[in-house]
Amino acid sequence: MWRQQKSLAMPNEIHDDENYRNKLNTIMRYQTTKLVGSLLGTLSLLASLVAPIALAVNQSSPVLIALILLWPICVLLMSAVRLGGAPSWTPAIAFAVFFWVTTVPAWYWMIVISTMLAYHINQNELPVMEKNLMQETKLK
Repeated sequence: MWRQQKSLAMPNEIHDDENYRNKLNTIMRYQTTKLVGSLLGTLSLLASLVAPIALAVNQSSPVLIALILLWPICVLLMSAVRLGGAPSWTPAIAFAVFFWVTTVPAWYWMIVISTMLAYHINQNELPVMEKNLMQETKLK
């Protein structure tokens, strides 16, 4: 009788161990995504502040300092898509026209793309992952 109870308890322990690993993997995935979103947002902000100054100094054109406004405009356009009901292609079209009209170097797209990606991760992905994490770990 005792052996039967012990053998019945073993699968529950293994099952609990698997649940623990699944919860740990979910928490790690959430924390990693949060880290990537934070780093990407910080780096894109830093690049959007440093790059216009470097371009203005290198090309001797103080007008290029106005590119500092690119980061807030990008966040504003992404917010318009998320909260204002604007079409999802609005930021891409707006920046495509902007880069087509201006003489900004092609690598400057990287700042815009990283800002959009950071916004998407922080405002769209993380809340969903946090909700799933709370449901899975049953934290309130």
